[in-house]
Parts: sequence; C-alpha cells; structure tokens
Amino acid sequence: MRLSKITAAAAVIAASVAIPAGTASASDLSTGPDTTSVASQQHHWYEPAVMNATPSKVAPGAKITFDGAVATHNGKPLGHVTKIVSYGFAGRSHQALVTHNRSLDFTATATATQTPGTYTAYLYTSDHPDNAAATASFKVVSPAPAPTATINVNPTGAANGQKVTITGSLPAASRSAICAVTSPAFAGKGATSMKVNTDGTYKATATVSNTPRQYTVSLLCNGKQLASTPFTILLLGGSSAN
Repeated sequence: MRLSKITAAAAVIAASVAIPAGTASASDLSTGPDTTSVASQQHHWYEPAVMNATPSKVAPGAKITFDGAVATHNGKPLGHVTKIVSYGFAGRSHQALVTHNRSLDFTATATATQTPGTYTAYLYTSDHPDNAAATASFKVVSPAPAPTATINVNPTGAANGQKVTITGSLPAASRSAICAVTSPAFAGKGATSMKVNTDGTYKATATVSNTPRQYTVSLLCNGKQLASTPFTILLLGGSSAN
C-alpha cells in the first residue's frame, strides 16, 4: 500500500528539471525526469514515483529522512530504488543511505551539508536509470544565535550620592545562576536589591560613589561576566547630574 501522505502533487516530476549546474539545488546530479516515458503512461492505473523530505528545513549536519514509493502500474511496482543523491548531503558521494527498499515504499536517511542553502534530492529507480524518478527539496539553515545578556544604566552619568537604576535581561541558561551587578563606580562596589523575573529581565539600583570619571558596570553570573556597559561619575552640578 502506498504511503497515505503521498499525494498527486508528486506528479510535478513530469516537468523537466532545468536548473543551471552549480547552484545550491545541485541540479547537475540529474538530467531531469523522463517526460516521454511518464506522459505515455498517464492513465488512471499508473502512479508515478514520489519522495518526501522530513524535515524540510534542517540545521547544518542534521539528519534528514526520505520516504515515498516507486512508480506503480495496476498497483504493482515498476522498479526499485537505486540511489538518492543531492549536493545538500554531506560526504563525497552526496548519497543517502536507503534503510528500507520495499516493493511499494522506501525510507532513507542522509546528513545535511554544513553549507546553508536550498537543495534538491533526486530519487533514481531501476525503471528510471538515467533520469530522476522524483525529487524533494529541503533547506539547510544556520541556527539562530543564542540569546545574550544585556545591561543598561539609567542615567548613564550621575554625581556622587545619586542613585541609578540598572536593567537588562538574562538568557535562559543563566536565570538560575547567582547574578550581581558590580562596578567601582558604586558604593559597596555593586548594586543592591537586584531582582530577576521569570522571563529573565532584571532590575537593580546602586548609589554612585567614587572619583568623577568613566567606569564599567558589569553583569556577573556565577562569577562570569556576561555583559557590561560604560558609566560616568560626574562632578556635582554637571549638566547630566539630575
């Protein structure tokens, strides 16, 4: 029995694939479907080969699973899978490993290349020795950068004795850590009353106390600096002191 998720949309393989060689879709791995052969058998009892890629979007080096079925005539397979290839696969052969090659359906796995892009996998079967019997597209995408910690001091400059508010956010991995805001610009060398919310945002206050000049305010978690920002102690009565 053919896989339930295989639909008639797979009949697009009847159109010739004509993408310039050397593109990310690796079109030079196939000369395109045999349109004459497929068109001559387009009767209600003929079903062309189909192939699906799962997932259709993967990170570099991730696994991709392919499944589908070979072409059938009156419910009987016309051939068997010979190979599945794509320049989107890692390795010199750019070939997937066929794990099941049954008469009416197949499965295969492949490791995605490290190069992001949109790629096409080509299914070759024994009844299509020179042209791809079906294709499946997939994307290799770079993972989103991990969230970073942030820190802001308001105001960015103040005089001795004045209070400032420090706000920012923590990435999920640091929310259970012991965190503190420190700076030689502050009395006691750090902020007080620091509170971290469940969403990772935090708020703290500090009293300015040191020689007027520029300092660094740092966010530390488990003793490691995650973020920092400049802060200036102003002379009392300076234009930014308020």
